[in-house]
Amino acid sequence: MPGHVLYLPDAHVMATPFDGRLRIAGTMEFDGTTDRFNGRRIGAIVKAAQPLLHADLAHRADEWVGPRPITPDGLPFLGSLPEYERVVVAAGHNMLGLTLAPITGRTIARLVATGDAGLDLTPFSPPATDATDPSGPRPGSRPDRGSASCPRCRRTPPDRSAPAARSRRS
Repeated sequence: MPGHVLYLPDAHVMATPFDGRLRIAGTMEFDGTTDRFNGRRIGAIVKAAQPLLHADLAHRADEWVGPRPITPDGLPFLGSLPEYERVVVAAGHNMLGLTLAPITGRTIARLVATGDAGLDLTPFSPPATDATDPSGPRPGSRPDRGSASCPRCRRTPPDRSAPAARSRRS
């Protein structure tokens, strides 16, 4: 069992030690199927990781799929909500959560402790919301942040509120 996170770029796989087991993650889909488990995708991840990890991946205990916390423009949400200044958000790191966790943690801790993040968080401002409107953020509420579709893939990001689909293996 590795003692730290392994990034296997040629296999497009991350392996993370977690609670005495090895968590292996790999793909990100933009097809709107965040609630549908696809065993073939799991098989592809296992096939790509197996020769590099030298581990028994045939006896897996838990497989699941769920939405990824992504933002339309690729930048995370960092800072207080405009309507609720005591609510601080640090989310949507677009598959870079582990990489950006140290600087995000330090920045948000400083913001909460002192009221000053130590840097301009305007480009990362969370969108303004309307608590009475379940449709989500108000259009144009995030300064200089683009539209509701992903600029890289020209598709609408998956619904963040969709529950994760699970398949338990024994």
